[in-house]
Amino acid sequence: MLRYRTVLLAEALFASALQPSRHPDRQQVRRAIAGELVRRRVAGCVAEVAYEFGEHPEEAAERMRWALRTVADCGDWGYARLAVLRGRVPRGRSSTETLRINFASD
Repeated sequence: MLRYRTVLLAEALFASALQPSRHPDRQQVRRAIAGELVRRRVAGCVAEVAYEFGEHPEEAAERMRWALRTVADCGDWGYARLAVLRGRVPRGRSSTETLRINFASD
């Protein structure tokens, strides 16, 4: 059974420019996922997946299988802290917020 967090990470990996043919290592995968979550946020990753499944369903299915398998193969992800830019910043607050993702537990 797939867990929500596994699917979320796979969607971010799917949306990234990382290619399966390059045989990325765990660090490259983690960096690609973090980059997409910062750049696109979750909604943007989901939108990219939906678009690709609409335009190229067979290729998208193959890429999603790779993304799910890769995320699962990476095992314990631990925690990742990502600085995410906010739109409007209230006075006295930082212009970034910390997005803490627990990759270890679903």
